[in-house]
Amino acid sequence: MMNQNPRRCDLDALRAFAMLMGIMLHGMVSFVPGVNVLWGVQDVEANIWFSILLGSIHGWRMPLFFLVSGFFTTMLWKKRGMAALLKHRSLRILLPLVIGMFTLVPLNWMVNIYVGSHEPETNDSTQVTSKVTDSVDEIEAEEQDKVDIFEAIIFSNIAEIQRYIDQGGDLNQRDPFGSTPLQVACFYGRSEAAISLMRAGADLDAINNNGETVEWYLAIDWETTSAIASSFQIPINKTDVFNGRQKISDVLATEFNRESEVMTSSANDPQTIIGVLIFVLFYIPVWLYLWFLYFLCWFVVGFAIIVKLASSLKIPSLPKSLISGWRRYTWLIPLTAVPQFFMTQPMGFGADTSMGFLPLPAVLAYYAIFFAYGALYFTSDDERVEVGQLWWLKLLIGLIVVYPLGLMLMGPEGFLDRVLFSVVQVLYAWLMCFGFLGLFHRCFSTSRAWVRYVSDASYWMYLVHVPVLILVQYWVSRWDDPAILKFTFVCTFTTVVLIASYQAFVRWTYIGLLLNGRMVPWRKSD
Repeated sequence: MMNQNPRRCDLDALRAFAMLMGIMLHGMVSFVPGVNVLWGVQDVEANIWFSILLGSIHGWRMPLFFLVSGFFTTMLWKKRGMAALLKHRSLRILLPLVIGMFTLVPLNWMVNIYVGSHEPETNDSTQVTSKVTDSVDEIEAEEQDKVDIFEAIIFSNIAEIQRYIDQGGDLNQRDPFGSTPLQVACFYGRSEAAISLMRAGADLDAINNNGETVEWYLAIDWETTSAIASSFQIPINKTDVFNGRQKISDVLATEFNRESEVMTSSANDPQTIIGVLIFVLFYIPVWLYLWFLYFLCWFVVGFAIIVKLASSLKIPSLPKSLISGWRRYTWLIPLTAVPQFFMTQPMGFGADTSMGFLPLPAVLAYYAIFFAYGALYFTSDDERVEVGQLWWLKLLIGLIVVYPLGLMLMGPEGFLDRVLFSVVQVLYAWLMCFGFLGLFHRCFSTSRAWVRYVSDASYWMYLVHVPVLILVQYWVSRWDDPAILKFTFVCTFTTVVLIASYQAFVRWTYIGLLLNGRMVPWRKSD
């Protein structure tokens, strides 16, 4: 097996790299146009190029992380046994997740509430929209004055909604939950927006990912409505919501001959209950950015079960040529494309993010494939990292050929278009993963003190980075400096703070022992 160097310096550095790229990725989120619906801060210098850059990183970062995690999981099992593996992962993954749920997650919500409550009076999207529009004008003429329809609906920006309609915008565009602009308008009781969309030809029969209709959105009770809106930190007023829904219902009846019911108290309709239950279990962001730890817990348990079954049933291992040879592409790409096909974000690039109490099945299956491949890869004796041969070519093809093709295919309309889009996305993920495996094997195969230090620090840095990052993003969000300079400052300042906190409060403490498995005492013994 590939265990001559139990540390595997190259993969250790690669795992740290994937972690630290998360800081960079989240650092650019506030500069993505229209992101303030889902992120605490929207910078006035938002630029569509950051959307493109974000997608190029998101498309491979977590797949690479889970691949490396699968490799190290198998290495630990082979070296120490299953009992030791489960104990190790309970201490390094499950316990930090539990602690983080009672510390980091509440802290993150507090920071978001703080920055939301201290937004300047210009936070009616007018200033941000004008800045975003300017940046879009500079990038691509045909995207001039582009409107984020969902943001416009949530903030009741009727002028922007009408402009979107006049420009011929997609009236049946989907949000991450598969909801259309009309459905979102019905949910929040934005009557002017909903009526304008209906009269412009929005699909009244559209259903979201859970099979719910326009009428279902109008019939959601206040308790559920309030809970869902609060989970996204969107303030609503009960009277305004239901007055708006009633107006929408009246227009549906008089102009479109469709009867609907508006409820103001708890609903007992089975479809409504099931829909709300699905939302609560799968979509309310319970874990926030700690979801990767939650997924690792699932994968470790699954790993233990599969190892037990494989041993009991005497299931043979895959031929090495199917793991590290070129034939790996013949099964990895179609297999990974299946869960990718069922992702709910056809307008996005890469895998969905699953932060709910229960993981979204397609997302769990998608990352499980990368984890499983990493586990299989350990058994392939690929000491020379043949999978990373021509790493520079893999990275180059991925970045300048496959990813641009994926951007062109975004928003697929038909079945075959969606299949092609899924294949291109997973091809990009695998090319980048294998390319980085080769690159890091070439550059980081030998032990270096500074690399070891960064590897140890990366876990802590990722765990605590989001609250710090949001505060720094909020600090610079109204500066008039170029976006690239502000983004660089955000990432650099946050990284310095995180490294300083690791050195001062973690490296020589029991926190370091918990996260990295070792602790150097405060004072060296004589």
